[in-house]
Amino acid sequence: MDPNPKHRHSAIDSLTIPESIEPEKYGEPEQRRVILYSGGDPKTKDPTFYYLNLFWSLLTLGQEKKVKMIPLIDRRPENQRILRPALFDKILEDGAVDGIIGIKLYDKMTDWMQEAGVPFSAATGSSTTFVDMDYRQLITDSFHRLAELGCRSVGLMLPQYMTSADFLEHVAGVAESVNLEVKYEWILVSCKSQELRGYNHFSSLWELEQRPEGLVVFPDLVAHGVVSVILEKQIKVPEEIKLILHRNAESPYAVPLRCDWVENSTDDLAQALFQNMEALWAGKPMERIRIPFRLVKGA
Repeated sequence: MDPNPKHRHSAIDSLTIPESIEPEKYGEPEQRRVILYSGGDPKTKDPTFYYLNLFWSLLTLGQEKKVKMIPLIDRRPENQRILRPALFDKILEDGAVDGIIGIKLYDKMTDWMQEAGVPFSAATGSSTTFVDMDYRQLITDSFHRLAELGCRSVGLMLPQYMTSADFLEHVAGVAESVNLEVKYEWILVSCKSQELRGYNHFSSLWELEQRPEGLVVFPDLVAHGVVSVILEKQIKVPEEIKLILHRNAESPYAVPLRCDWVENSTDDLAQALFQNMEALWAGKPMERIRIPFRLVKGA
């Protein structure tokens, strides 16, 4: 189906969207129309509300830019989301689509979007419109901060997608540049970002005969589990271990510990996704966008 039919009228009534969204406020029918695709329900699938915050940031930013945002929440089983959803074709029946912004994706889920014939901007995937956080900068800033605090060794708790050979080479290079020791057994990887994984991984780390003097924990859900162990075992921070924990600016959490933070904002990510889309509309060449984290020093 041609994604740019000549007729235009609202398709929002055919979608299941949060009650608080008022479609008529998103502009006149002749304005640009952008599908906001979520590979999973952002209300229920992310305990930290990160993607719900991002979803809302994008809807709000679209309203500010007078772009009609059409939410498409893909509630199909995960293994079916690599295929083009029927609801996408239903949207095309009701009017032209000027772009797709995608969140909660992995590589294969972007194929049908890139083949749709309209500008495409995503918060993950393998396309040239790829937008993501600058994880290398997270490591660089965190290691420099730990070295500044007097650490001589460092451990990491990371999700699986941050453990490619190139990324670990970056970790080793930065550690060497600031004289931090990193041992293989101090790099703990979670396939899923869960509080329980953080709890179990930090418990096993603390049982080692030789432990790192500093620890970087990403993302925030894993950090919750780490903090639980520290409080349970009454580990002294920063005397026994120095911490740099991740948090999202829109869903912060308090801990009774003296630690530093690496922080990111869904508003920054939403801005970058729209920046990407607007560049594509203008016919400009795209480069991957890496959004830096902010290092927030503890009291």
